[in-house]
Amino acid sequence: MVTLERAVQVLQACDDETTTVFENETLTMAMGLITSVLSGGLKCTEEDREHMQKLLPLLQRLADSHPDIEVQEMASDIRVAIATHGVIWSDRLSKSSKIKKGKSEDLQKLDRKTTSKGKPLIEVLDSQDLGSSTQSHNHSEDRETNYSSFQEALKELCDPLIPIRGHGLISLCKLVENKDSETMGKQEVVLKIFEENLSHPDSYLYLTSARGLSLLTDKFPDLVIPKLTSEFADFDKNGRSVELRMKIGECIVQTTRRLGNMAPKYRDILLPSILSGARDKDSLVRASSLSNLGEMCKVIRFSLGNVIREIFECCQSLLKTDDSPEVRKAAAMLTTMLLQGLGKDMLQVLESVLRDLYHLLKLTLKTEKEEKVKDHILLSLNELDDIMKDYLFPKQTLKKKIIVLGQT
Repeated sequence: MVTLERAVQVLQACDDETTTVFENETLTMAMGLITSVLSGGLKCTEEDREHMQKLLPLLQRLADSHPDIEVQEMASDIRVAIATHGVIWSDRLSKSSKIKKGKSEDLQKLDRKTTSKGKPLIEVLDSQDLGSSTQSHNHSEDRETNYSSFQEALKELCDPLIPIRGHGLISLCKLVENKDSETMGKQEVVLKIFEENLSHPDSYLYLTSARGLSLLTDKFPDLVIPKLTSEFADFDKNGRSVELRMKIGECIVQTTRRLGNMAPKYRDILLPSILSGARDKDSLVRASSLSNLGEMCKVIRFSLGNVIREIFECCQSLLKTDDSPEVRKAAAMLTTMLLQGLGKDMLQVLESVLRDLYHLLKLTLKTEKEEKVKDHILLSLNELDDIMKDYLFPKQTLKKKIIVLGQT
């Protein structure tokens, strides 16, 4: 780090060629050492990786303003490698090391010739270096145009500007959604990227990361589901806005839909976390949580287990006591959606709470003052009546039976 800081200072303040050549040699050796660490030549601990993050601003300044094109490229490559944990730079690592080694030898020859033959030879070498630098620059542009969509997304994630990093996350989400072959082969890396950005304070990156995690449910359900549910349940501790919590709830609903027939396996994680939103201080979060809970119950169907009583106790409490009409309407809508999801299985699942549910709906229909809430309560009662009628009075199916007399 000290070497890189000195290189930046020399770059800004020094015009002496001999000093610059010496500094370039030192800089080349330092960057070569970083290359060796990142390529696995030396053991690198988590603490070492944290220290490497401090090198990113210095490497950026070298990549932007160093007069040597090859040093710029190497600084840029190392910066990308540190930021992406060596994902896209590893293929070019050995090549860059060889280039830097050759460049170091050229600098040593230049130093010796400078002291022996003087300035004219330096001018000739400068013109040659200018041509080689131009060719190297054109070659680097050709390589950049050959970057895959996955690599371009990772490069955008290294940008200090949040909108560009957000665009990189959105690109990763699209690649996962379209099942890009390169992205599918590095899903563990993509998962780690989404997890790291889920803790970002900016909502643009936060929500995109949550959506990205939801898209990876098929591959990593045991990692994604606990992560999203804990984010929703512990939301108040993070001090984020109400709107963000509602959007995280929507991501959990989408995750449940992607699970399909596997959703009952994770019901003990999914349902309690969403139920915690029904106790939120904000009425919008309570209403949104009840609506999300209804959607999830339809996916899980009658595999609700003992959670069913807790859900209906929650609905009963909110229908009776909540001050917000939106919350009471959402509680009635949850009851309707749950009945629709259960169908005839209601008699098995709701056996212990069916009578209490019927009395609750009848009572609230009489006492409720808001017409919209009454409409949803009436829908729940109608759904309950239809199910009971189908059970008690099943449809008669007429069948014709032809009997031939005289045959035994």
